[in-house]
Amino acid sequence: MRCGCGRVHTAARPEGARPGAVGYGPNLQAFAVYLMVVHFIPVHRCVELLASLTGAVPSVGFVHGVLTRAAGVLTEVDKRIHTLAYAVCCDETPLRVGPRTPNQAERDLRPAKVQQNISGRLTIEKRTKDRYRIRGSLSTAGKHGRNMIEALREAIRGHPWMPPDPTPA
Repeated sequence: MRCGCGRVHTAARPEGARPGAVGYGPNLQAFAVYLMVVHFIPVHRCVELLASLTGAVPSVGFVHGVLTRAAGVLTEVDKRIHTLAYAVCCDETPLRVGPRTPNQAERDLRPAKVQQNISGRLTIEKRTKDRYRIRGSLSTAGKHGRNMIEALREAIRGHPWMPPDPTPA
């Protein structure tokens, strides 16, 4: 920005903003992923919503890219959740994804069907797996009293929340 003295001043990028001509910070990145994964907003509507609310106009490619990066950062969290779930909750209940149920694990598996109903289609398999990885991590963080957007923001910054070891009963 050029000020009255004639000099050009550039603000420092926020932590977590990627390099380039336009760098969106971790708040906008977290909001984009949160809208798509938690609220099942299709990517084009997500871009429109971000533009309306923030004035920033990220591309569809940017939103898909941040979804992929967030899923990548959460790989170890996902492995830990699966390990803890196996060690703590060995349950032989068959998986049914569709009927209404009080079982939280089954409810957490419904996002793809909801996404399909909202947008009329599912995207590529890898993107669907990324959504599940992110949704599982956020759901687990929420069950531990963590704010989902804050957990996502920290993951985007490279510091994902990790579930604690179970305490012996």
